[in-house]
Amino acid sequence: MADYLSNPAGMTQQGNAYHLAVIRQVNSELAQNEADLADGWTQLNAGKQQILQGRQQLDDAGRQLDDAYEQLKAARAKLDDGWAQLAEKEQEFRDGKEEGWQEILNARQKLADGWQKFADGEKEYEEGKAESDQEIADAQKELDQAKKDLEELKTPEWYVFDRTDYPGHSDFGDDADRISSIAKVFPAFFLLVAALVCLTTMTRMVEEQRTQIGTLKALGYRSGAIASKFLVYALVATIAGSITGLAVGMYLFPTIIYNAYGILYTMIPAHTPFWLGTAAASTFAAAVTVLVTVLFSCGHAMKEQPALLMRPKAPQAGKRVLLERIGFLWNRLSFSYKVTFRNLFRYKKRMLMTVVGIAGCSALMVTGFGMYDSIRDIVGIQFGELYHYDLTTVLQEDISEQEKDRVEAILFDNEQVSQSMYVRQESMTVKSPSGKSYDIYLFVAKDPDRLDDFITLQTRRGKNPLSLSQEGVILTEKMASFLGVEAGDSITVTDTEHQSYTVVINAITEHYTNNYLYMTPQAYEKSFGQAPSYNMVQSVLAQPSEQVQEEISSRLVSSDSVLAVSDTATVKDQFKDMIHSMTYVMLVLIVSAGSLAFVVLYNLSNINITERVCEIATIKVLGFHDKEVSAYIFRENIFLTLLGAVIGLGLGVLLHHYVVITAETDIVMFGRTIKWASFVYAAALTMAFSFLVNLVMHFKLKKVSMVESLKSIE
Repeated sequence: MADYLSNPAGMTQQGNAYHLAVIRQVNSELAQNEADLADGWTQLNAGKQQILQGRQQLDDAGRQLDDAYEQLKAARAKLDDGWAQLAEKEQEFRDGKEEGWQEILNARQKLADGWQKFADGEKEYEEGKAESDQEIADAQKELDQAKKDLEELKTPEWYVFDRTDYPGHSDFGDDADRISSIAKVFPAFFLLVAALVCLTTMTRMVEEQRTQIGTLKALGYRSGAIASKFLVYALVATIAGSITGLAVGMYLFPTIIYNAYGILYTMIPAHTPFWLGTAAASTFAAAVTVLVTVLFSCGHAMKEQPALLMRPKAPQAGKRVLLERIGFLWNRLSFSYKVTFRNLFRYKKRMLMTVVGIAGCSALMVTGFGMYDSIRDIVGIQFGELYHYDLTTVLQEDISEQEKDRVEAILFDNEQVSQSMYVRQESMTVKSPSGKSYDIYLFVAKDPDRLDDFITLQTRRGKNPLSLSQEGVILTEKMASFLGVEAGDSITVTDTEHQSYTVVINAITEHYTNNYLYMTPQAYEKSFGQAPSYNMVQSVLAQPSEQVQEEISSRLVSSDSVLAVSDTATVKDQFKDMIHSMTYVMLVLIVSAGSLAFVVLYNLSNINITERVCEIATIKVLGFHDKEVSAYIFRENIFLTLLGAVIGLGLGVLLHHYVVITAETDIVMFGRTIKWASFVYAAALTMAFSFLVNLVMHFKLKKVSMVESLKSIE
């Protein structure tokens, strides 16, 4: 084919065959090429298909690869987390391993310590077992001895106590009884004075209404119907006054007294309910008193005839008084004083009422001031005249010699302590004839000759010194009064082990706080069968002061053998607080008595002026000035007040003695003496109230009209 193409002319002869061959060959090749082309297209299509499939597979593979990549990333993250957790766990493992080894080491140490303790405990057990075996053996011996002693014991004595034997309960009950006893006395005085005031007032009211009473009787009214007017008036006034008094008295006075005794006892807050029974009884007593005085005032008027009642009452006839018979005295009196004395004896009823009222009020005030003296003085007398020591040191009964030397170095060999003395003091009980038990302290001085340097024993009256003897005892005055004994009598005391002993009383000593039996060591040994063991030391300081007392006390209390240290100043303050409670009661009494005195004087003065209006107007017409008129009337009040005050001072002494005996507690004796200043104060207060009333009434006298007062009643 190639040759033909390159040389077509030379192939003409041979060309057709060759040409045909070539064509055939070409056709064949062409056919082959077409076939190859068809195959190629087929293969190409197949290749395209394969390529498409490959691309699909490639896409699928890409997606799978992406998924695998994501999975790989997730796996990588998990792997990283796993490595991190592994590292953390490895760190925890290492830490736990170290802690575990440390715990193992600690446990091994504890185990070693435990074995050591076990060994020590086993050793201690062996030692304790030996000791306990010995103690058990000793205890068994003691038990056997106790059984033997128990078999030898006699039938025991039983002592039964109730709550009245408890000092706090019995003391509080006694205080309540004392206040109750006082409350039974003073209301009687106030009621008596109130009755006098009511009697005077109602008598004056009846006299003022004589004309009306006579008119009513003339009209046929009965005496009871007429008297009922005055009875109702008095009853209404009584009920109104009772309501006011109960409203104040049910709360004020009980609260004051209750809070005052709160110094002595630990009590709940004051509860003051309204006691209907007490209120009814008080109102009934007041009503009965007033009604009786009203009936007494009306009785005389109701017996008179109506014609006499409707006329003015005739003035009392003048009489010569007793003083006129004493010429040398009467002739030296001025005219004004003569008239005053004549008027005093002329109005005897008014004079009697004024004197009795003022005397009652003065007696109450003397009692109040006297109680204040009695309460105030006992502290000064007890801790000034009778007690001279400053410190009291309480020791153990079984004090060792070493501790004793230490105490003596502080109290006996100390420049701050002037002197000291061993004493024995123990608590005992004694019974009165009524069966009531009282606490009493037995006091034994180691050196009786030096007792006067620490405690003064003397009689209250005369202040005669007393000395201890080797056979008897000296009893304090308060306990002697409780037991009803005196010098030469015997009493029985009981100790804390219920053993009773009898002692003879040689003398009674002045004493105000607590109750004591003073005796010598010889008398103690004779009465109790053994020598006394001293459990206290009393000391007198060279220069008493709070700083010195605290310094010595702090040194003493550091010793185990010293149970307590008390200084007299503190005890003195405690007694001041205790007796301070009674001061409130006395203050209430003084204020009430003073108020009553003012009411009595005001009422009687008012009635006196009202009854003598005509007389006052007459002397005004005669030329008396206001001051002279006041002197003319009030001079009588002054004399009556003086007379009532003098009588009241005497009554106050008796009432004071009763109140002192009643208000005393078992451990405190009040003073029996009233100072002169108290009499002066009581009299001065009474006169002051009289002057105040006169001053108020002076202005009423100035208003008396001479013209109107001289008009006839008709």
